[in-house]
Amino acid sequence: MNKNLPFRLLAMASFLLLLGTSVQMAAQDKATLPEKKSIGAKYVPIKMGAAEVVKLQADWVAKLKTKSETKTPMGVTMVLIPPAGEAIPGSYWIGKYEVTQGEWKAVMGSNPSSFKEGNKEVKGLDTSRHPVETVTWFACLEFCNRLGEKEGLKPYYGIKVLERSKETKQITKAEIEILGGEGYRLPTPDEWAHSCRAGSVTDFFFGDKGEIDKYGWVDTNSENRTHAVGEKKPNAFGLHDTHGNVREWALEFITDEKTKAISRARCYGGSFHYKADACGAGSSGRWHGPHDALSFCGLRLARTAKAPDAQGRPAGLRAGYALMVHTGELEAIIKAADIPGHRRSEHYFGTWHGFVGGTAESIQERHRAPIAKGDVDVLLIATWSWFPQREVWHDRVGLDSALAGLAEMGLKNNPDFRICWRSYLQPQTFKKGGEVVPDFATTRKQLALHSKALETLVDAINKKHGKQVVQIVPHADAALKLVDMVADGKFPGMTDPADLWMKEESFNMNVHRHLRALSAYCDFAAMYRVSPVGLQPSFDSLTYRSKGGKDHSMAGITAEQHAILQRISWETVSAYPFAGVATQ
Repeated sequence: MNKNLPFRLLAMASFLLLLGTSVQMAAQDKATLPEKKSIGAKYVPIKMGAAEVVKLQADWVAKLKTKSETKTPMGVTMVLIPPAGEAIPGSYWIGKYEVTQGEWKAVMGSNPSSFKEGNKEVKGLDTSRHPVETVTWFACLEFCNRLGEKEGLKPYYGIKVLERSKETKQITKAEIEILGGEGYRLPTPDEWAHSCRAGSVTDFFFGDKGEIDKYGWVDTNSENRTHAVGEKKPNAFGLHDTHGNVREWALEFITDEKTKAISRARCYGGSFHYKADACGAGSSGRWHGPHDALSFCGLRLARTAKAPDAQGRPAGLRAGYALMVHTGELEAIIKAADIPGHRRSEHYFGTWHGFVGGTAESIQERHRAPIAKGDVDVLLIATWSWFPQREVWHDRVGLDSALAGLAEMGLKNNPDFRICWRSYLQPQTFKKGGEVVPDFATTRKQLALHSKALETLVDAINKKHGKQVVQIVPHADAALKLVDMVADGKFPGMTDPADLWMKEESFNMNVHRHLRALSAYCDFAAMYRVSPVGLQPSFDSLTYRSKGGKDHSMAGITAEQHAILQRISWETVSAYPFAGVATQ
């Protein structure tokens, strides 16, 4: 059977039940049907001291070239956990804390918790940092998908909703498919136990259950309610509240033999109203209905970590920027990606007018000298979307063009030289009630014609040199995708696509912060051929100026907007053959 085929959880559950085991989904980048020999792989905890655990974690941090702890764009803190034998063959991320009420509400728009602000048990308390609870297993899967989508990640689950609660709107019946995206998911039982134990082989990572008051909220110290996450001591991996506060749903379930519907799901960990004996790493597992919303059950997020060979960062480039490249934003993104050896040329490569001369020789010698000397690995240039247009480019739009000449010039002393030529979207306009407004329908038609002309030229240049020395960065296509999202109400904080441009400048190439960020993400993706999804660049200190001399801040882009812009840029650039990413 093809191991890369997606599969239905219901069918998988039936298959595993025939082998006499409960269902546990393997943590893999792509959903697969495991080999029979790995179905029964048993997690066996290995005793390690706290210092050994920290060392093991540090070793895997070094292997993956990452950090032991990271905060996602939406503010969720995750901890890297190393693998543990055949049962857990790969490293993974897991929430440092249980998902809080504030995090749930920010993603789902409501807070179903029994112990939320205003309820008598927590009267006067800010419960935004209390764990969310009274959530169904199905709802937790939906939360994982929605959070990932807000951060630009492809969902791990495919969810076909069959039924929702009329009162809480939570899913109570659904068909679930493993898509295997890089998004969030629930931890498997083995992953949960490994994360909780942190090198211990006893039921409690701290040893004697008599010490439970220091590490978890249980029936003897909780006042029969939840408490803010992180108030108790963590384990050696840095995780809090595994032995007490709320129990946590896991990726484990069984199906009804007759109906084949998911009938039970399992949760683990300690709870505020359970005795200590029922809160251990090995003794806490309990089965409930996947539609049950329980006041003592919440969730902790997990996410598969990239394998070492997929985590490696590209080598740094000597980069030159010209024309309408948003240098500050691009450099901030590269810094966030932590690419070693990146160098930005301090040489000035000229303005738009310096390049519109017809041939490469028309460019001033001082501007083209670093390219001719081989001092530049990649040159980023942005033009309006109507290049090559004969009138503008002095009728030189073939192998005698400035673009072709620059490619040949750069290759003479640097065989790795390439050009990233970005098509900058300038929308066509018309007057409506005395106001100039963008005409995106006409813009799309004209863009298709201009793009074809540019692709023809680039194809000819690359064929001449037998390699992709010139690539096109499809910013215009990405910009139109953003236009559609804004128009459809799918880009939070913005409702009018015209607001992406500076209207006082007649929709010229000067754009507002969101399009500047999008173009920089597109440039980064094409330049380094890696995804910007998940990066957290700091634009707070960056400003840009309109023609009237007014300064604008780049600090107004939210984490959710950044995630959407990152996803649009990568999906557009990576799928476009002339960008040079799809062929890597």
